[in-house]
Amino acid sequence: MTGQVLIRHPAQRDAEPLRQFIETHCANGFDVATAWRVLTEVSTTSEDVFELYQHGRLSAVLTLVPTGFGAAMMDLLGWDGQSFDDDAKIRLLKALTRRAQTQGCNAIELGVEQWLLDSIGLLQQMGFTPHFTLYGMSRPADLPCMVYTPPVPLTWRRCTEADLEPYYQMLKRTFVHPGVVIPSFESTATHQRQTPGWVLADGHRLAGFVNVKTYQQAGRSIGEVASIGRDPDYQSYHLGEVLMSKALTELQQQPLDEITLVMTASNQRALALYQRFDFAVSDETDFYRKVL
Repeated sequence: MTGQVLIRHPAQRDAEPLRQFIETHCANGFDVATAWRVLTEVSTTSEDVFELYQHGRLSAVLTLVPTGFGAAMMDLLGWDGQSFDDDAKIRLLKALTRRAQTQGCNAIELGVEQWLLDSIGLLQQMGFTPHFTLYGMSRPADLPCMVYTPPVPLTWRRCTEADLEPYYQMLKRTFVHPGVVIPSFESTATHQRQTPGWVLADGHRLAGFVNVKTYQQAGRSIGEVASIGRDPDYQSYHLGEVLMSKALTELQQQPLDEITLVMTASNQRALALYQRFDFAVSDETDFYRKVL
């Protein structure tokens, strides 16, 4: 019923009740560690975080963070599965709009996940239009894969302190497809210091990168190709197979049930690459955009 949903910002983004809620009700598309990182590091203030309460109980946690490309991306981090009425959705979308304007963004992007599947008409009435689609892809973890060696003079190494600035600049040059959020340098550097990824180095220059992670989900061990990328200056090196080979080789050193990744559906070159490594589309999410 109208008026039963309270929308507010948390007093602290790292409060223990928030962690417990996300651990219990982590939203589809997130593992707990990544959702917690988005909440506590990628978002920079409590004003970027929205808590939705129904009947006095926390029901959903969302963030709205600038993508680095002019828009603000809404992510649903935790949800207990309880539906929201149209009044609550309208109030939330208006609050997101106000926050995006405060952030200096020129648009809002959000995924039409389960809690919004019956609200396409409402989104359109509020000025949202279809923008892009994300594919979730997966493959059995025990499938063998070809090993591709980097071409001379490129070599693999763990990301070091000296690599952080060139790595961050490469992220901004590489991730030009919709659906990507590039956190601040400070957040990116902190994450790499804690869980360093692999960089493909040409001396002091970086040609590419690979980040992988593992987690438990519904009793299964999941490996994820969290991100791979190639600097545009190294396009002629045809590094796609080298990057994917490295990601899978690293993940297959651990006992896993499945390996997953997420990609923008319009990136047909990447789709073909992943399919050559036996990934298949397992789900898709449509994203809508509202120009402010």
